[in-house]
Amino acid sequence: MKQQMQIEVAVEEIFINIANYAYAPLTGSAEIDFLCENGVAEITFIDNGVSYDPLAKADPDITLSARERPIGGLEILMVKKTMDDVLYRSENDCNILTIRKYIK
Repeated sequence: MKQQMQIEVAVEEIFINIANYAYAPLTGSAEIDFLCENGVAEITFIDNGVSYDPLAKADPDITLSARERPIGGLEILMVKKTMDDVLYRSENDCNILTIRKYIK
């Protein structure tokens, strides 16, 4: 149940970021592919919005208070902390973000 919740929250956070930022101020599409086999859940998000590698930015300093810390970055940090693999690549003018969780 814990792993399922971690996957659900990660998927929601990534999709919300795509919806809010990939095409802003316009709208666009996102494809979400899901594969679960051999004890691995793999979810891939594909959009052709603004090119952006969320893994390239440094993680926020969570030792700072909320007032001292710049806005943003907590979502991808949470995804990185709860998933076993988080991979980004740009291909054919598309952002492709893949998350994996090894199911126990």
